[in-house]
Amino acid sequence: MWILPLSAAIAGFLIWLIYLKTTRAAAPAWIGVLPAANAVFNSLSAAALAAGYREHQARQPPGPHALHARGGRVLGAASS
Repeated sequence: MWILPLSAAIAGFLIWLIYLKTTRAAAPAWIGVLPAANAVFNSLSAAALAAGYREHQARQPPGPHALHARGGRVLGAASS
């Protein structure tokens, strides 16, 4: 029952902070670096996804024994 009042309080605070607060503080100087940092992180993420996709496509599918062994390990871990 506590989640509803907490959510309402957080939503009210965000509405006040975004729409009703009149004074604006000056943005710090490092704010201008954020778009470039975002672009770098997006590029690293895309490179990691492409490398993972290429590695996944290059692998041979495991044989039936390997699949059976992997399933046994998963079920054993889940049961303990």
